[in-house]
Amino acid sequence: MKNYKSFFQAAIKFVFVIMMLMVTFMVACFSYLSPYVTVQNFLIPAGICLLIAIVFVILFCFIYKRSNIHDVKILKSSKTIIIASLVLLMLQLFVCYSVFFLTSWDSEVLTVNAFNIAHNKIGNLNNDYFSRFPNNLFLEYLFILAYKFADLIGMSTLKTGTELIVIGQCVLNSITGFLTFKIAEKISNSYKAAWCTWAFYFILVGSAFWTIVPYSDSIALIIPVLILWIWTTLKTEKYTYLKWFFIIVITFIGYKIKPQTVIVFIAIVIIQAIYAEYNKKIFLRLIKAVVPAMVVVMLLNIGIGKVVSTLSFNIDKEAEFGMTHFFMMGLNEESGGIYNRDDIVFSNTIETKEERKRANIDESIKRLKSFTPGRMAKHITRKTVSNYGNGMFGWGQEAGSYFYKKIYKDRVPGISGFLKKCIYNTGDYYRIFAIIKQFTWIMCLLLCALSCMRREKNINEAILVMALSIIGLTMFETLFEPRARYFYIYVPFYVILAPIGLQNVLEKFKSKKERV
Repeated sequence: MKNYKSFFQAAIKFVFVIMMLMVTFMVACFSYLSPYVTVQNFLIPAGICLLIAIVFVILFCFIYKRSNIHDVKILKSSKTIIIASLVLLMLQLFVCYSVFFLTSWDSEVLTVNAFNIAHNKIGNLNNDYFSRFPNNLFLEYLFILAYKFADLIGMSTLKTGTELIVIGQCVLNSITGFLTFKIAEKISNSYKAAWCTWAFYFILVGSAFWTIVPYSDSIALIIPVLILWIWTTLKTEKYTYLKWFFIIVITFIGYKIKPQTVIVFIAIVIIQAIYAEYNKKIFLRLIKAVVPAMVVVMLLNIGIGKVVSTLSFNIDKEAEFGMTHFFMMGLNEESGGIYNRDDIVFSNTIETKEERKRANIDESIKRLKSFTPGRMAKHITRKTVSNYGNGMFGWGQEAGSYFYKKIYKDRVPGISGFLKKCIYNTGDYYRIFAIIKQFTWIMCLLLCALSCMRREKNINEAILVMALSIIGLTMFETLFEPRARYFYIYVPFYVILAPIGLQNVLEKFKSKKERV
């Protein structure tokens, strides 16, 4: 049994390390292949960022090892991270208030239609969009509730109602940062690593300001972290029922908002299956926990289905774009697998769901056959760079120049203008703001590769869950449509693993010094 566990543990670590090293290499050397990266016009090329990151990590090791953080009592207090999270929330609220704008693309479709339904304006709804992408109907329902609540408290315009959603997204972001810190603290058993994780989180997620854009990315950000936090926190047998009940229910809700959230659940089930000591008692306890959760999920599914069906949309079920469409689009060599208007038109001209599925599969097979090994390698590299090569996670790129569809006048004299110049990708200081994130992200990728490099027989199960989740997410986005924004909800996993990689480097240096 031990050999069985050791084999799977070693296999996951090996695949993760090789994958992350390859990802880091591709980002450093081939960023020019992806328009999603080149359009950001970063101040420093990714390859130079990687070299600086390596030097920075070496220097940081000395600072990290010799620092007296463990002697600073205030950082040991659990109140400190609560205060830090509240400060982050206040900062996000202030920045969002200062630079608020209304965007276009899918976010606009959801907000405008939700606002209209909430105010009984159902004459001009976007039925085509929700017929093609019915997976967004549950999120649309949540937005409708938000606009109705906003109306009750006097925030009755599209602008003010959307701002209420943004406030909610800021709250979710700050809570996610807090849970990320607590997971890092528990796994690493180090305040240094936990605060390092939070610093990474602050730069990459807390100040990313995707919170300004109402969409599934910011709403679902908390889901993978919350699932992992529940799994790592409720480890005793006493809470087995509650643990699995909440994990299953939250996974289902997350799936309804953003399907990628289910990947962490799959990873947990796999790791649990590998490490669990099975006996009749444990099996019965698991059944008692899972069965009620599945009943609740079934009831939720029925309830959500009925609620969604009552919305004012005229849904054409035959117009739905399934996974085969996105698989076909991911094989578009000319576009690099990213969103392609011609592929949308191709699928949209087919009348029935079944015919569309067959046509997508036929076209996918045709595209696969047209690839040579070299062209396929280049295509995968290009998709990998589109996924991983953008530390801004695609900020400002959706809908091109229409991303900032409606910009409002400065609310805070002097400060609003400065913040807009930093955050809007048309601003004078944006490239400085962006390169800080790009450098941090590339360093994070490098450290993630080092997080599973230690040759220890027993590795924390949560590390394996995160590694397996990242492997699954990478495979999923490589198979289908690549987009840096799709990785945003799993960035907390990367920032938890990065300081563990730093710890491994420190341990390596320490062991070499002791041998000398």
